[in-house]
Amino acid sequence: MMLVSPWDGIMKAIQLRPRQKDCVVCGDSPSVTSPINYVKFCGSGKNKAYGNVSTEDERVTVQQLNDKPYKHLIDVRPAVEFGICALENSVCIPFGELMADKADLAPHIPEDTSEPVYLLCRAGINSQVAVQYLKEKYPDHCFKDIIGGLMGWTGEIDSSFPMY
Repeated sequence: MMLVSPWDGIMKAIQLRPRQKDCVVCGDSPSVTSPINYVKFCGSGKNKAYGNVSTEDERVTVQQLNDKPYKHLIDVRPAVEFGICALENSVCIPFGELMADKADLAPHIPEDTSEPVYLLCRAGINSQVAVQYLKEKYPDHCFKDIIGGLMGWTGEIDSSFPMY
């Protein structure tokens, strides 16, 4: 697949994962067989607040994440997007499931309340909202948003990381 960035004009060829039998689009029994509403699929919409939702102390840069080992990294993108690319040792808890209290968070919230849990999405917007939600739910714990999300990771840390 060839990706072209409209911001800086860079072109990059990426290799997609091989076809998977259980894929909802190209698998043996696909459930997505016609165009979908991508906004609903991603759990966003026109009433969604964009911009910085988290405070400076609730955010880290991709470089800071890369510089020190992390134990807890939650990716809030939809599972289909997580299947395309994901950071090492991250777990997928889709934003919609998280916000609707449909996700089992217990295995991903450390007992040590000072140990940070990092949240990540494609561009760093849904993860900020998720940080605020989790801070309300677990006020004694430390949650951090990754500034720029996976787009920031690709731009600053690993240009070979597959983005879509």
